[in-house]
Amino acid sequence: MFRRLGRRFRNLLTRDFNLEEQMALAQEQETTFTLEPEHFYDQIEPATAALEEAKAAALGQNWKEAAQALLDHFHDRLRPQVFLHPNDQDALVNAFKSYPQDCRRWVKSAELSLQHRFAPLQGEEKQFPNSIDWYSDFAGGSWMMASQPMLRNHFHTQPLLPEQQEGLLRSWSFNQLGHLVELVRSHWLTGNEAYASECIVQAVDWSERNPVFMGMSWYNPKVVAARALHWYLLVQHLLVSNLMQGDLLARFLKCLLVHAAYLALHLRKSSEHRLAVASSLYLISGHLPEMIPCKKWNALARQHLHIALQEDFSSDGMHRSGNASLHREALDWMLLCYLFDVINSRNPDNLHPVCEAALESLCYMKPASGQQGEAGPTLTEGLLGRGVGPIEHSNRLLAMGALLLQRGDWMPAGDVPAELLWWLGLQAQSRAQQIDRGEPRGIRRLFTNSQTAIVRDNWGPRATWCHFSGFRPRWTRDHDGRYCDPDPIALPAHDDALSLALNVEGEPIFLEAGGPIVGGELGRLFSRLGAHTSVRIGRELEPLGVAPDLEEAPLKLKLESCKDGHYLCAQRPVWFDLDQPFWLTREILFMPKKQRVVIRDHLDGDGEVHLESNLLLSPHLDVLMRGDMGSLLRGRKVQARILPLFPARFRYEMLKGRSQGLQGFFFSEGGKAVPTNLLRYYSRVQAPCTVTMWIAWNPEDTLTPRVQDVERLFKTR
Repeated sequence: MFRRLGRRFRNLLTRDFNLEEQMALAQEQETTFTLEPEHFYDQIEPATAALEEAKAAALGQNWKEAAQALLDHFHDRLRPQVFLHPNDQDALVNAFKSYPQDCRRWVKSAELSLQHRFAPLQGEEKQFPNSIDWYSDFAGGSWMMASQPMLRNHFHTQPLLPEQQEGLLRSWSFNQLGHLVELVRSHWLTGNEAYASECIVQAVDWSERNPVFMGMSWYNPKVVAARALHWYLLVQHLLVSNLMQGDLLARFLKCLLVHAAYLALHLRKSSEHRLAVASSLYLISGHLPEMIPCKKWNALARQHLHIALQEDFSSDGMHRSGNASLHREALDWMLLCYLFDVINSRNPDNLHPVCEAALESLCYMKPASGQQGEAGPTLTEGLLGRGVGPIEHSNRLLAMGALLLQRGDWMPAGDVPAELLWWLGLQAQSRAQQIDRGEPRGIRRLFTNSQTAIVRDNWGPRATWCHFSGFRPRWTRDHDGRYCDPDPIALPAHDDALSLALNVEGEPIFLEAGGPIVGGELGRLFSRLGAHTSVRIGRELEPLGVAPDLEEAPLKLKLESCKDGHYLCAQRPVWFDLDQPFWLTREILFMPKKQRVVIRDHLDGDGEVHLESNLLLSPHLDVLMRGDMGSLLRGRKVQARILPLFPARFRYEMLKGRSQGLQGFFFSEGGKAVPTNLLRYYSRVQAPCTVTMWIAWNPEDTLTPRVQDVERLFKTR
């Protein structure tokens, strides 16, 4: 009798239990939170016989019976459709026989995880001989275990050094737990239970040693968002393993619910990383309709997802940051949400126009061949891009978009990327057979809002391609006359105004510097104008955007057809003080048929200045210096001449791997500052003046241009 009364009392308590509110209370009190079994089962909607059985068993505190009923439900359910169902295993494994190289790579990664050997962000490998240090900074130390306010205060008072920033990125990447998904995928492919067993051991260990709101693994909401989805995927994949018992499933689902509640709390309080957080919550809540809070969480996530799309992308489809890596990352989340809507017969209309525009711009952004640097800070991983570089990541995104939106012109050459089979199953191959492949529409694109122009001569692997950045003001005055940033998300990733990236016949020539996602001194050095293929004027104020409202707006980026090619032009102010700017105009004649690119920079002003033209070169190029005759670049197949024309005697230098001021580096997708050649021409000049860079790669073109030749060329364009 007393047991029955106690049960009723507990029922009264659990009815009032609100997971999100309890999580919020723990966060406010700077403590952690544990979801007890009775509260977990209270979150379940008894929509099936198995779930009713689970609820009934939980009321009697028969946790083992309740967990077994829960497992039976997940084994049997068919809706909502998930990315992969256990019933798909045999057919999928058979399909993967056509991708032996990818399978070997996944299994190799799983073998390293068995040995506790990890190399997040393609950095140096670290092995944990015994238990895994989830707090490791992968540089010989570990992050402290503390509450989020304590961590924020610590980093505010003790800013991270460059080497610590790299360690932080690697730690965050590691704690997304993407390697656990690779373990369960290898279990699917091979049937080897050792992979499933190791995944379970590591997942349990992580959940016990990383309580919510404590430590670095919970510090960044974007990391939590990625980990939440990876956690769901490993749970879904483990359903084929005999090791997945009911109590283990209940443990994993409790952890997943805590992640979802964390994401919901974050959305209600902050707009930081809104797209990743909203997308992850949308996917998880959509896949777990059994859980009562998921209905309201799904509505909340969809609302914020719509807001995030407008915040992150301009109408021309470019990410507002101008950052190619963030562009791909955002597409990761959008496409997975789009896929979930499609396979579950939901209406993806809100996602469709943004996805289409973003994929279209990505198609144009992707160079014909590998480019070792790219616009803005470098992120190397994404949900579809784990373990690969930016080109392959772009190919996966474009292939996914092509299959979902029926756009064969986006489809990369070759087979459907193997990664897509994990998300679409056999639908990936059937959808690929139904679309007509072709080349994208046009060879050039002007992204007005983003002030970016991209041009190529063809869509083949040996295309000549260029990416040109205009100028976007960053700062304005508020009503009190103070300088402020009106739109933080629209900040240019770098001071890269008038910078040029160039591939010639499939070979990278001029690179983007890239840079670390985390700021600090390292980020500042990579983001400055002198690290890009652009023109810098001595003594001008940095960052470029810190300037008052311009009475005369800079010349908007132009892209026009001309004789033998394309004409590009943009303008930016040059600030020596806040009263009167000089104006720098860069004009480019992009003439791939003539095997020539001509860059003309005109400085409009009055006075003597130090002017330098910087060219950040691909590391594979051999550079021969020829003094006033310019330079010779030797690539794998291309040989190009650079001929500078200055109004006064100029000097030149080549910087590579110079630590002072960090000159002659680019930031690779492996999260490293990699030495490369920075070719710099400079002189004292009297403004107004014009400087020209003549780049030719036709071996029969021996012309040494004169100033009048350049003037004539631009007049007759």
